[in-house]
Amino acid sequence: DIRCFHGPWAGSSLPSWLSDMLLNSVSHVRSAWFQRNAEWRQWEAYDCVNVDSIHNDGERHLPYLFFLPETTKNKMIAWARTQDSSGMVPE
Repeated sequence: DIRCFHGPWAGSSLPSWLSDMLLNSVSHVRSAWFQRNAEWRQWEAYDCVNVDSIHNDGERHLPYLFFLPETTKNKMIAWARTQDSSGMVPE
């Protein structure tokens, strides 16, 4: 429920500018999910088949580190599973 997700920001005592900034910084979470094994995954976009694309993580990782720190660990482990012998992690 979107109201539950917005609640901590909308109902806080933070200044409205800060609340808006924090809420907007996680707007992309709408395409994310936890799998049954508790791993976190996220589509690059609804119109793109990439999951957990590395080139998009720069825009997303800070809010996740602050609010859902285990998600970054999950992504790093998943990326490591696909790393090839040259060190390349495919998109």
